[in-house]
Amino acid sequence: MSRPKALAEVSSGARETEGALAGTTARLNGIISSAMDAIISTDSRRRILLFNPAAEQMFGVSARQALGQRIDRFIPKRFRAAHSRHMDNFGKTGVSSRRMGALGILSGLRANGQEFPVEASISQVEVSGEKLFTVILRDVTQRDQADAERAKLAAIVESSQDAIISRNLDGVITSWNAGAEKLFGCSAEEMIGQPILRLIPAGRQPEEATILERLRRGERVEQYETACLAKDRRPVAVSFSISSVRDATGAIIGTSTIARDITERKRAVAALRESEERYRRLVEVSPEGIFILRNHRLAFANRAGLRLFRATCPDQVIGKSLFTFVLPDYRALMRRRLRQVLELGRTALILEEKIVRLDGTVCDVEMAASPFPDQGGVSIQVVMHDIGETKLLERGILRAIEQEQKRLGRDLHDGLCQWLTAAKFKATLLEHKLVRKSLAEASDARALEGQLNKAIEQAHGLAHGLNPVKLVARGLMAALEELAAGVESAFQLRCVCHFPQPVPVRDHIMANHLYRIAQEATQNAVQHGKAKNIRIGLKERGGCIVLTVTDDGVGFPRKVKRKAGMGLQNMQARAAIVGAVLEIRPRKQGGTLVTCRLEAPEEESKE
Repeated sequence: MSRPKALAEVSSGARETEGALAGTTARLNGIISSAMDAIISTDSRRRILLFNPAAEQMFGVSARQALGQRIDRFIPKRFRAAHSRHMDNFGKTGVSSRRMGALGILSGLRANGQEFPVEASISQVEVSGEKLFTVILRDVTQRDQADAERAKLAAIVESSQDAIISRNLDGVITSWNAGAEKLFGCSAEEMIGQPILRLIPAGRQPEEATILERLRRGERVEQYETACLAKDRRPVAVSFSISSVRDATGAIIGTSTIARDITERKRAVAALRESEERYRRLVEVSPEGIFILRNHRLAFANRAGLRLFRATCPDQVIGKSLFTFVLPDYRALMRRRLRQVLELGRTALILEEKIVRLDGTVCDVEMAASPFPDQGGVSIQVVMHDIGETKLLERGILRAIEQEQKRLGRDLHDGLCQWLTAAKFKATLLEHKLVRKSLAEASDARALEGQLNKAIEQAHGLAHGLNPVKLVARGLMAALEELAAGVESAFQLRCVCHFPQPVPVRDHIMANHLYRIAQEATQNAVQHGKAKNIRIGLKERGGCIVLTVTDDGVGFPRKVKRKAGMGLQNMQARAAIVGAVLEIRPRKQGGTLVTCRLEAPEEESKE
């Protein structure tokens, strides 16, 4: 072969080699540029020779800024010395590379100063007598976060008091937490790999197929209650929440079940249902009318309550305001009393009221009201008792008392007073005889005459007190004025009457009851209220007679002696007999105000 031809062949082979090398270099550069991991190459003095786009993005520095810089720039200061020693030792080992993760989790440093976790692989190669190092770095921040989240979720699942069970679409159990062990008495080793049907009684297994079909459609099963079997085959009442488990592509690959033992809750619900049933029966058979008020409207009425209102079905009363069944004059007082019940929050109040039935008849009732929590608010339970017969008996008793008082008054006036008057005349005659004889005993006779005068005055006063109101135009007013004068004299305080205009009360029974109410109110003001000033008022307004007794005492005490309590009952009974509204309440200025209001009679009543 000639020399020129040989040279030409060598030149052609060199060009082919250079072309192949250029192609390989281009492919390598393409791989490095498109790599998802950061690739950094350094010389033996740790100066950066290669810094691919992924490294630029990871560290926030361009390749132009990084090339020629020491790689230590991208390592936190506290790790630089150890990293340098590691690179030196690796260079001496002669090992060509270490795989990703073999170095453990390292720390990188971004241009903004932020540290982040990385995994790295390292390799070394000798070129022209100099060692070059290539490091491939992977940011594992998100992976670490995901691992931490998974660990957190695993800890939550494991520590949950509820049973948390996973299974595949064939119904085979794949996970079993401590809550499931406690609920069913089976360990994870016993249950993982077993079919879920092992926990379900034979009679309920068809339900499982239905639930699984719903889950395959992507539905979620919420609060499904059923019975399962524990390890010892005892039934366990459970509440299930079941949802589908999907893979990264969204395909359903299994289910996750949260189960809670509701055995005790079932027992409690059953016990509560039995208790409610017993209460309902007691309420329905009670002879008392029992009602529930929500915002003053009737939300419930038992059978006795419907009978009390003359209703034939609940719809006739339910939803209506209680005040529609109360006489107009009593409504304001009823509102105040119910408001007091709500404000006290715990105290039942005993009231006497007049209600109007559906048929228009009026009925006297005794009412007990007490608040209780209901549907997130506070309702009032009301118990009513028809006291019509009791009122008739009270009227009869009070009428008998009035008759007996009149009889005693007449006996005192016509009997004792006459005898005392006769004795006084005889004492006077005896005194005159002893004076004519100039005997010392005349003074004794004079003293006896004075004592008899006092006795006559007291007997007259008792007789008048037993029958205070006379059938005259000013009978009640005159009696009240005498009452005020007697209170002033007996207790050394100020007691006055205020009558803006004459108020004739010709109904003798009504006048006597009003007098007794005023008498009891003044006694309470003196004995319990320690009053220094008392005012008795009587007026007629809007066809109503209004009697008031006002004092400046300490107010009526909540706890009074039995005697005082009976006095209040007498006042309420007398007011009820004449159809009056009686109200006792504290005054803002101090003391107590007693008000008795009733319709003025159109004509005189016959006793």
